Amino acid sequence: MKDMKDIEMIDIDDDYDNVNVSHKKVKSKKTPLTGDQKFGLFVSYLYLVLSIVFIGSLKIADLLPIYLIALVIVGLSLLYLYTYFTQFGSKTMRRTGTFLSILLCICLAFGTYYILVTKGTLNKISGANTKTDSISLIVMDQDPAKTVEDLNGYTFGIATAIDRENSDHALSDTGNTLGYAVDYKECGVIDQLVDSLYNGDVDVIVLNEAYRQTIEESRVNFSTETRVIITYKYEKELEDANSVDVVSEPFIVYISGNDTYGEIAETSRSDVNILAVVNPKTKNILLLSTPRDSYVELSIAPGSRDKLTHAGIYGIDCSMDTLEMLYDIDINYFIRVNFTGFQNIIDALGGVTVENDVSFVSHDGYTFEQGTLELDGLHALHFSRERKAFAMGDIQRGINQMKVMKAMIKKATSPAILNNYSSLMAGVSDSFLTSMDDKEISALVKMQLKKNTDWNTVSYNVSGTTSSEYTYSVSSTPLSVVILDQSTIDSAKTLINKVLNGESITQQEADSMTKNDSLH
Repeated sequence: MKDMKDIEMIDIDDDYDNVNVSHKKVKSKKTPLTGDQKFGLFVSYLYLVLSIVFIGSLKIADLLPIYLIALVIVGLSLLYLYTYFTQFGSKTMRRTGTFLSILLCICLAFGTYYILVTKGTLNKISGANTKTDSISLIVMDQDPAKTVEDLNGYTFGIATAIDRENSDHALSDTGNTLGYAVDYKECGVIDQLVDSLYNGDVDVIVLNEAYRQTIEESRVNFSTETRVIITYKYEKELEDANSVDVVSEPFIVYISGNDTYGEIAETSRSDVNILAVVNPKTKNILLLSTPRDSYVELSIAPGSRDKLTHAGIYGIDCSMDTLEMLYDIDINYFIRVNFTGFQNIIDALGGVTVENDVSFVSHDGYTFEQGTLELDGLHALHFSRERKAFAMGDIQRGINQMKVMKAMIKKATSPAILNNYSSLMAGVSDSFLTSMDDKEISALVKMQLKKNTDWNTVSYNVSGTTSSEYTYSVSSTPLSVVILDQSTIDSAKTLINKVLNGESITQQEADSMTKNDSLH
């Protein structure tokens, strides 16, 4: 019996050893990863990392509705699982998965870049709440003074009331440089101030550069006959406008096109004065153009009238307040663009297409034939600025500006925008400012992506008759102005109230008002 037990124990031990040997043999049969599998898995992991970064950029940009972000996450996850598990299949499957992973990585990298560029652009152009005034010390060109120190003993001239705050700042800064309080003389309004310099009543004048082009309307050689010693820049915060919930409440945006090159925040005249009345619920937009030469009451000088374009000299807030008085409305936001920005944006869009009503040659020598025109930034600028070539003058200029604006909107909302997207973002970021904050802009983008409905855009131009009148800014010389017809103002108010109250409007209705206004 003892021998039998020993024999059984030996058998059991042998079986155990055999099992171990068998198990070792099974483990040793595991196939190692090939080189192409390792590369495929690496690219798959890279795709996973880029997917996480891409989703993070979507959250940071805050431009997509939550449900779209959720769909993106699901789609990217499924694609990751596919690219990962194909690496354990046939050689053809592995190559397909690797190729797809590489393609997706490239798309995610570019997608993240464009999203961050877009977010950076929104941050740069939004939330504008300041205006910048450039105040120059100007002498006659033959004057020997070259620096502020050379103005020692000079008599300074300033306007009596207009832009007095900035003039006082400039006198104070100059006095700090010279070491004493400078002598100054009050010379009345701007044209009288310039006359004082030419007549030798003062040696140097303190002038806001925003007045320069207005001065050159009567003194065409002013810039060559005088010289700037120094220019001070003063920045001032604007009062907060009446912000609203832009996705549920109607709002009005003032679109201002400055007649200058360079910095957008620079105070200057406004060549383009368009109100965009927007109702996000009914998807109605009214684009209302007011001629730049409209003879209106300025908000800063109750009872005094001036060209609407001159209101911009006193800041974009003055232009907004003046238009609010004219139409009995509240303006919620502004958008500001200057000549440089206008050209950059249109060139970045790849040009625009407009229908020209009548052939004309601009005062700068550019020819525009009647019919369909393909315009680059430079030609679009001259097309929009011209008024002297038309019998309707400033009225026709407003019509042409609306044509270009509609063409820009059409181009910007077409797939063709993707061809020059980076250039467009770069152009916009340096050429465009709005008082809307980035959250409000994001809310509008998300609303449009979510509902994806067409907007009904209607344009209307107020009009009047040309005249020659004295103005608040230039009181010594009559200037060409437009006396607005009250009937067109009343029609504009009717259209504005319809949009604000949620009623539908049509272009046919606006055109009918224009015809009735003309008959009236």
